[in-house]
Amino acid sequence: MVGGLMQKRLNSQKEERPSMRDVAKRAGVSTATVSHVLNKTQCTSEQVTARVYEAVNALGYVPNYNARSLRTGKKGIIGFVLPDISNSYFATIIEEVENVLGENGYHLIIVNTREDEENEEYHIKYLASGVVDALLIASTMHKYERLERLLPINFPVLLVDRYFENSKYDTVTVSSSQAIYNCIRELFFHNHSKIGFIAGIPHISTTIDRVKAYQQAMLDFKLPVLDGMVQYGNSMRGSAQKCVETLQKIECTAIIVSNGLMSIDAHRYLNNQAGKPMELVCFDDLEISSFLFAATSTIYLPARDLGRIASQQIIKRINEPNRPKQDIILNCVVNMHINND
Repeated sequence: MVGGLMQKRLNSQKEERPSMRDVAKRAGVSTATVSHVLNKTQCTSEQVTARVYEAVNALGYVPNYNARSLRTGKKGIIGFVLPDISNSYFATIIEEVENVLGENGYHLIIVNTREDEENEEYHIKYLASGVVDALLIASTMHKYERLERLLPINFPVLLVDRYFENSKYDTVTVSSSQAIYNCIRELFFHNHSKIGFIAGIPHISTTIDRVKAYQQAMLDFKLPVLDGMVQYGNSMRGSAQKCVETLQKIECTAIIVSNGLMSIDAHRYLNNQAGKPMELVCFDDLEISSFLFAATSTIYLPARDLGRIASQQIIKRINEPNRPKQDIILNCVVNMHINND
């Protein structure tokens, strides 16, 4: 008797659950139009879109993503594997990625590897096993071959602000070479000759490119690059202060810090010191820099553009798996505030 009542109640709940057909009827459109609106697969007028969402909210309709997955073979989910979610640069990228993916009917899974290669390997292997449709990866791995072994053949992948030589995956990266050159030129014109450089993880492509750009600019202006003038820090371990102290010991008068979190730490440390101020150039995204480093020279990283373009490109890769490999390079903006004392 009890079992029969429970079954009737379950049946009643199933019957009461609104369907896409109910949404279409209330909105006065076809079920195909409802599907296009909810999945962002076709443009519809603002009036039609508004009517569909009004019907969805009024009926409490929840799309059956499992059914869609069975029908299309896609999960509607994209993973983002990144090294440090506490870094404002990546936080801004994530925000833009979420916006673009949401507008296109995708959900986002975020994995924070904490700059740990083993952690990164585990999660990439797991996510690529059928959990997500594609991956955005800001990798900290030493070798491309290790990354490639983790991924199924033809699995959609885009490298975010990273690249590997001979990689088959799409990339969206940021070039800071000209920005670093311009910074050193301005520092040189303001009589700075000992200019130190604080870099991030030594083996990743962004660090390698930035150090090379620094060394080349110093060479172009015939400035010395002494032992210890390039310091490698780790934003996860709060190493900026130690790097600054080392550069002070070799009498550097200016420092370029190529990592957002380390820029904040270096800025805070130098602000608490007495005596003649050291010139500081910080890497970061525009929104954070605008209020943290208002009177400090800054190389602005286009975090929002990077997140937006990376999202658009990975969706294109999902929809066009056989299209040629795409490598997109964005540029930085420099804002110099040099102390003339």
